[in-house]
Amino acid sequence: MPEHGEQIRPLGIGAGSKDTRRENAKRTPAELEEVVMAIVRASPRPLGAYRIARQSRVLGVPLAPNQVYRILDRLGGRVHRVETLNAYFEAGGQPGAITICRGCGRTRTLDAGYETEVDRLCRAAGFRPSRVIVEVVGVCPDCGGK
Repeated sequence: MPEHGEQIRPLGIGAGSKDTRRENAKRTPAELEEVVMAIVRASPRPLGAYRIARQSRVLGVPLAPNQVYRILDRLGGRVHRVETLNAYFEAGGQPGAITICRGCGRTRTLDAGYETEVDRLCRAAGFRPSRVIVEVVGVCPDCGGK
């Protein structure tokens, strides 16, 4: 079921059609990637693989969650993963810190210079990080008055 603000439309194959599986099997990996990207783009907040799979059925292209995970892996830099939510949103470049609103669920990326400080602290401790994840959960300005 689409979240508020989402514009999900069928892609020409009826979700209840007998030929859905056959038609889906004929789709190229690039076509399936575009289906997943269309779903991710349409959502105002990050979506998990199971939600993406459910919405793919609305589009007439049923995908299993394990297929969605493989597609998200292939999309690489086109989507970002929100570790806290185990969900994905469309990439708008390399994210710095990610803010997550408890009220509306929207995420925003901050182009913060935290990496330098984290690197300095890690070097001082003799630790070499392979990746740094900064996710801040709170309330956005739109939800602040609620």
